Amino acid sequence: MNYPLKTLPIIVPAAFWLLSLSLHAQTNLAETYDGTNITGIEKIIAEIELQKNGTSEQQWRIDAQQRINKYRKSQITVEVKDKNGIPLPNAKVELKQLNHKFNFGGVISTKKFAKQAEVLPNFINQIGFNNGLKYKHKERLADTVEPIIDWAKQHDISARGHVLVYPGWQFMHKDAKKLKNNPEQLKNFIEAQLYDYAKRWDVVEWDVMNEPLDNLEIANLLGRDIMADWFKQAQKHVRNKDARLFINENRIISAPPANIDRIVEYKKIIKEIIADGGPIEAIGVQARFRVDSITPEMVYQRLEQFNEFNLPIVATEFEIVNTPRYNFKPTHLRRAQMTEEYMQVLFSHPNVDGIVAWTVLNNLTSRSSANDKSTTNEKETRGLLNWDMSLPLNGKIWLYLINNHWQTNETKQTNSAGKIDVSAFHGKYQVTVSQGDSNIVHTINIDKNTNEIALSF
Repeated sequence: MNYPLKTLPIIVPAAFWLLSLSLHAQTNLAETYDGTNITGIEKIIAEIELQKNGTSEQQWRIDAQQRINKYRKSQITVEVKDKNGIPLPNAKVELKQLNHKFNFGGVISTKKFAKQAEVLPNFINQIGFNNGLKYKHKERLADTVEPIIDWAKQHDISARGHVLVYPGWQFMHKDAKKLKNNPEQLKNFIEAQLYDYAKRWDVVEWDVMNEPLDNLEIANLLGRDIMADWFKQAQKHVRNKDARLFINENRIISAPPANIDRIVEYKKIIKEIIADGGPIEAIGVQARFRVDSITPEMVYQRLEQFNEFNLPIVATEFEIVNTPRYNFKPTHLRRAQMTEEYMQVLFSHPNVDGIVAWTVLNNLTSRSSANDKSTTNEKETRGLLNWDMSLPLNGKIWLYLINNHWQTNETKQTNSAGKIDVSAFHGKYQVTVSQGDSNIVHTINIDKNTNEIALSF
């Protein structure tokens, strides 16, 4: 089985290894997870090729490709010299991309981790947890998170935290709900909650506050400046001092037209927190699409409205969801088309540096929409991987883009000056230099500031 995003062998945590072994045969299906399985999505691939070649008839694709070339790739010169510092001509230089600088994340249920662990490194370079790091569930789920974070470290997969404060009563811990009539004790409880979880978990990102537009009861009770205080406390106590601090909100870039005013309201809250000294370091825009009327151009223009903050943006909770409320039930092909179009726009925007799929593994049965807890007899379709480990069409597109289309894997021969020129996506690379029977392997990182790389042989 190929693992293009990660090259390390997968070691499943002890708590899950028996279940993983029992599923080993199941994951050895005819499916491939390296981005080469394009059965059923050939039409979409053809359009992507037109975009890549600059011959698409869709202007948004031409614009997106130009931005991708500008912001996600670098034109670099690799120079190879021998041990005496003399340029080495006619050497073979093989570049193999190991990982992306851009985050392609995926959210999992910790209790279903073992089922997907073997193939997860093909899908993600960052892992998140749907309920695992919500303080409300700390007695039930916290112990299941630690071994998964350890596993992720072994596979060069970062972890993001969701969420430190989800400030609506329905999302608070049961002990916090007892303090509705005692604001001072409630304030102290949340401070202790922040201290406990920020200090405990080794993650590179935290959603410090989630969905404030619909959950302001606690902030209004304790005083609006408490929101900035939560960010200050998070910054003080985070275990990983480089962890980015997010505010996160839904129906922003994915808002149906009737909810477009949410962008204005979201920006007001961000400005309010910053004005009160809250160190917001990144903006989360949940990307859960429930209608078919949001064009790629609309997504780009919505992202542009946040340029004034000059902050990184991450498309959190990315998925295309069946929603009877809006009479939205796309075909598998349409879901794949929407996935590809939105990923192209997100990947092309200079302020966006991550896309996090909210559902990697589909459940056996689905919930029809938000706030509808009843299950149906239909299999879930929102995720990137089916319950039986087969690939839905949207999963194939996801893998094609991140493991194939947006990958740089090239082999070139140095010229008389010992150099090669290459256009490379930003990320981590293994570079093998060989001549005759000798070779040497280097690990390098390419980013927007990389123009020249010197290698020894």
